[in-house]
Amino acid sequence: MKIVVKTKNTDFSMPVPLAMAELAINNMPESIFEKGREKMGPPYDSFITRELAVTMFRECKDIFRQNKGLEIIHAEGHDGTYISVVL
Repeated sequence: MKIVVKTKNTDFSMPVPLAMAELAINNMPESIFEKGREKMGPPYDSFITRELAVTMFRECKDIFRQNKGLEIIHAEGHDGTYISVVL
């Protein structure tokens, strides 16, 4: 996976191995999941858990590998900010 962030002041690019991404999910603070549950609200708030995120990631690993090079996030702001995540 490759993450690219470009702003007026910064150009940032970072390769992220899939194992590292799984490690990051496992080490995310619980507060991130709590904020996600607050924003989603009932009845979907019960789906925002670390266990579900890890399970979904593990189940999708093979799909990520099969679709190497696929851009899954592409966002451009009015101010020229650019964010891209490529498998």
